[in-house]
Amino acid sequence: MKKTAKTKRVAPPTEPKTEPLAEPTTEPTPEPSPAIDQVRVLETIECDSLARSCRITYELGVRLDGSAVMRVARNSGAGMFCDQWVSVDDVLRVLNLPAHREGISSTAFRPLYLGRSSNSHSFLMAALRHEEAVIPHPTRPRNYQAADPRLFEARVRRAVDPETGEGAETMRGIAGGEDAPTDIGPVDEALPHPRP
Repeated sequence: MKKTAKTKRVAPPTEPKTEPLAEPTTEPTPEPSPAIDQVRVLETIECDSLARSCRITYELGVRLDGSAVMRVARNSGAGMFCDQWVSVDDVLRVLNLPAHREGISSTAFRPLYLGRSSNSHSFLMAALRHEEAVIPHPTRPRNYQAADPRLFEARVRRAVDPETGEGAETMRGIAGGEDAPTDIGPVDEALPHPRP
């Protein structure tokens, strides 16, 4: 049996289609929600990761609505992370859970980064260690326990308003729970950044 070669049909060349130029619009592009999307960076701080294998840079900021936020901005290593802003209120709520006085790991912050890189909550924990919001556990190596969250709250309030130590109104009363004083008073000069 003899094989015959198949021939391909080739369409004749056509003129390239050109799209008509869009008419310029006079409507402005919608602006992002300023309270959510715009953050004024107050401080940029560098510290070691939890494993001390790289350096991370984190930022403290404030949104236009006055709420304090923080994020991991850079990593000197190869690990991926999420650079989204996290509410300091949410961080304080996690730190304030009674069980975290006994022990806390970076996975406690995983709900703040749902669907994001697993390094994100570890890098946040490294920033909190640098802020002394978590301290090494006295008996368990590589474990931490939450320090008094009011100290971290006061530190952030001072960053928001250096003159009075006030601001970030949404933070009042969160660090100490329901029975805590809602105003811990003026921030003492002895409470600058724990590790300049």
